[in-house]
Amino acid sequence: MGFYPQQKEHRVLLDKLAKKAADEQKLRVWSIVVRLRDGNVCFVCGRFGVEAHHIISKRYKATRYDVDNGVSLCIRPLGDRCCHRAAHNHLLKFSRDAAGRLIWERAT
Repeated sequence: MGFYPQQKEHRVLLDKLAKKAADEQKLRVWSIVVRLRDGNVCFVCGRFGVEAHHIISKRYKATRYDVDNGVSLCIRPLGDRCCHRAAHNHLLKFSRDAAGRLIWERAT
């Protein structure tokens, strides 16, 4: 069997692509589970047409696929209101009450 210098590089690239594809698939499943849990309605305003939002950034691997780290937020603007955009713009803050229930408030 011959040896090709690029073979190792190709294998590394394929491994990276496979890991990325697996991560994207896990995130899709995570999103579906979060939205189903929330009844496909926005946690903040109750409208339909939602996306799953990571409360703690998905950069942190420890909570990336944790369903409790997700909340469904509306994506369709209604006037100037879109809860998902507001969360990304740090206009909404999420926390848990003493019973562990998720709560939200407008950022000051």
